Amino acid sequence: LVTHRPQETRHDGKICEVIFDCFGDFEGFILESCASKERFVTCEKAIAEICLRACKERLAMTVYADKSRKIRKLIIRCGPSAGSEC
Repeated sequence: LVTHRPQETRHDGKICEVIFDCFGDFEGFILESCASKERFVTCEKAIAEICLRACKERLAMTVYADKSRKIRKLIIRCGPSAGSEC
């Protein structure tokens, strides 16, 4: 069971876009659910690698972010138990 801080919001979906700037530096990603698209901004290389793989493999994920939209936790759901968002 994953817990989160009360000041964090949970966002579930699949990555539909991975964003790079004009120099090819990672800027963030767009997480899409059936109801919305949420943009998350980060320049962490490790997160870029995770996002590219999750996008390519269409893995469901959960992002916990604080009020400033800073990513606090990523959870990648895979396998038969991941299910569909819709």
